Amino acid sequence: MKCLGPAVFLLCCLTALQPCVGQTLNLDSLWTVWNDTTQPDTNRLKAIQTISWDGYLFSQPDSAFYFAGLEYKLARRKDITYYMAMALNTQGVASGIMGNYDKAFTRLILSYSLFEKEGNKLMMARLNSNMGILSIKQGNYLKAIEYYARCLKVQEELKDNLGKGNTLNNLGLIYSTQDQYEQAINYYSSSLKIAQEHGSKISECNAMINLGDSYRYLGEYAKAKNYLLQCLKLSEEIQYHIGVANSLIGLGVIDQKQGNHFKAMGYFKRALEMNKNSGDKEGISASLLGIAAGYSLQGNYPQAIEAASNALEMSQSRPLQTRDAAKALHTCYKAIGQDQKALEMHELYIQMRDSINSVENKEAVIRQQFRFSYEKKAVADSLKHVAAINEQGIKIQSQNRIGRILLGSLAVLLVFLFLLFKRFQVTRDQNRIIETASRKTNDSIQYAERIQQSILPSMGYIENCLNEFYILYKPKDIVSGDFYWVYKQKNGNILIALADCTGHGVPGAFMSMIGTALLNEIVIENGVTKVNTVLDTIRTHIISSFEQEGSSYHLRDGMDITLIDLNVKKRKLSFSGAGQQFYLLRDGTFIEVKGNYYPVGYYFGRESPFDIKEMEVIPGDQLYLFTDGVIDQFGGDNDRKFSFKRLKEVILKGAHLPMHEQNKILDEAIISW
Repeated sequence: MKCLGPAVFLLCCLTALQPCVGQTLNLDSLWTVWNDTTQPDTNRLKAIQTISWDGYLFSQPDSAFYFAGLEYKLARRKDITYYMAMALNTQGVASGIMGNYDKAFTRLILSYSLFEKEGNKLMMARLNSNMGILSIKQGNYLKAIEYYARCLKVQEELKDNLGKGNTLNNLGLIYSTQDQYEQAINYYSSSLKIAQEHGSKISECNAMINLGDSYRYLGEYAKAKNYLLQCLKLSEEIQYHIGVANSLIGLGVIDQKQGNHFKAMGYFKRALEMNKNSGDKEGISASLLGIAAGYSLQGNYPQAIEAASNALEMSQSRPLQTRDAAKALHTCYKAIGQDQKALEMHELYIQMRDSINSVENKEAVIRQQFRFSYEKKAVADSLKHVAAINEQGIKIQSQNRIGRILLGSLAVLLVFLFLLFKRFQVTRDQNRIIETASRKTNDSIQYAERIQQSILPSMGYIENCLNEFYILYKPKDIVSGDFYWVYKQKNGNILIALADCTGHGVPGAFMSMIGTALLNEIVIENGVTKVNTVLDTIRTHIISSFEQEGSSYHLRDGMDITLIDLNVKKRKLSFSGAGQQFYLLRDGTFIEVKGNYYPVGYYFGRESPFDIKEMEVIPGDQLYLFTDGVIDQFGGDNDRKFSFKRLKEVILKGAHLPMHEQNKILDEAIISW
């Protein structure tokens, strides 16, 4: 009988902005301060920040999110930027714990922009660390390494050793995902030492969990158990529920490996209950995988399949847990002779495994290690070089006073040259200032591009939803106001959205991230799938978010969007559109399907409901969704727009070809135009 793959529970440390006070936290006293409106605003905000972060974040993240919302509203009303940013960071971390990574990214980006406005480098570094963690959870290790490189640079500059320790812990996670456990242990050990020196109990727990996990993978169960038991004890003392749950999962995996199946199942079920109470989807998935493994070892495959299927559903966009859940289901389906389902799970497992262990990721890890080693060596060499120069200078001074006269003469000559070339230097400095400003602006925009790319659905996910498709995505200004979104529902229906947000460049990109977050919240979290209702709800959110109380002025921010619900089995689609249309190509003829003419957002006070259109699709039909960015491209001999007519001609030219060939034809046509 084969055992299922062990649950993955690598713990990412979402950077704490304050030390956890655990059992010494007096919530009653803090609530008294918060509810006392005679208190100074900063006292009230500090109290609610402590309540949300220290009191609830790592045990009830949904409550922490709510209380941080109260903090943000007061801080915004009083125009206190620091606590606005703190509240958004808390909401970002809480969303990350609950598995809503798009919402987490949106909150963290907003928090980062506020701290950047204040010039708060310490918090900017810690937010970089948090965004790195989210990138790890999504399997995007290249972006994670970029975030951590920026983070470590600032932490070294500010001598933020505790923050550096957390970053080292998270860098260790990248090595663990690449099966480089010895290197990961070096990072975890350094992180643990720093946490112990600074008395940071949560950071200490996180490092010990990851050390236990790494030693378990290396087969050193005694060392692994020692770290996990220490962590379990400490986590219980400080009421760190995530630490308790992950320690239990780790101990359960080890006991399962050693044949103590009854004890292991007890650990997993206890961890599952704790993770359900805290809403930690990643923890729930890991607990369920352990339970599935236990049932499989007992030959109870129906129960094992149920637990592993629930784990797969909870894993969402986390490649590591998707991989392990797929492996578990493959083993079970194969054991009971369901070969087709076993094959599907095996293919998903291979896809996730190859994504995690890609050559690109491994090379990035190696490059990052080389970079750290090189920078440390460069600093050491520089110090030695300075010491050697000082020693030589003392020797020259004691041996030859004539050198001073020569140096004095040289100084006079340098002053003369300085005066001679002063005008040239002024010009050069001015150019340098301009170049530096330009470079910083470009770096910021490039950074925004990476953030925006991270929230778009991956090609791997879309391929899992659609058999034939192509995406031609060519932002005008590095970042884009256009975005696409795909989601496969539990019933097999596929939701597809294409949106064009207000503005270009950075403003448009900002709106696109809000649009993506709203789609995820409305559809995935709240289960609203009726396409016109989704657009109505997005409009309500946008208007309420940008409307100022007591003001007759309204921002005309929003988006044009096409939203399609495709039922592949019944060959039907539902469509709702705001300011957009799409083409259905059938037997060489275009069928144009138009939505409402008004956008999603505040439209001169109008709140007319969005229409829904339903139609059948037949084999051979091809759907084409596009924004006006395609048809509005200026070019040609007379600098005219590309136009609908020309777009139809290009599509018809390649309609008989595979989608990737059609993509190439359209791309070449636009470039040529």
